[in-house]
Amino acid sequence: MRGTLLRQWEPAGPPGADERRRWLVAAERIATGIVELAHLDVFVDAEALRVGFSCDGDAALAAAYEEAIRRENIEARRVAAAIAGRGDDPGRPLDEVTLPCSPFASDEEITHAVLATMKASHALEFGIVLAEDEAVVGRGPWAVGRKAESGLQAKR
Repeated sequence: MRGTLLRQWEPAGPPGADERRRWLVAAERIATGIVELAHLDVFVDAEALRVGFSCDGDAALAAAYEEAIRRENIEARRVAAAIAGRGDDPGRPLDEVTLPCSPFASDEEITHAVLATMKASHALEFGIVLAEDEAVVGRGPWAVGRKAESGLQAKR
């Protein structure tokens, strides 16, 4: 886990060509790491400066990813899929997760974003019980950890 929160980059104004190019290099490194290690469907949206992955319409799964990644001090955000020419559509489900990326991202920051996503993916998709007081619930291939006080019994 990171010591300090790695925040999303929000430029003060429109980024210049060099900033966009450096952002794209960092975003492609993050996306490649997520594909290889977390096995998720990634996107790199250079227009909106967003890099992340899709949960294919499953807003609950996206919320679980956001929570798990944030526990690693990485500012993940659930967003609706951007539609060309319309940007974010408030009527669409928040089924995508974006990760911090900036033109100034260090190797360490890129690594932390990828590893936090991989850790979340392995816990959520493969149903790993992370603590004695957690149970594993899931539907389809997903398994989302919930605290035992939810009334669920932990799998043994």
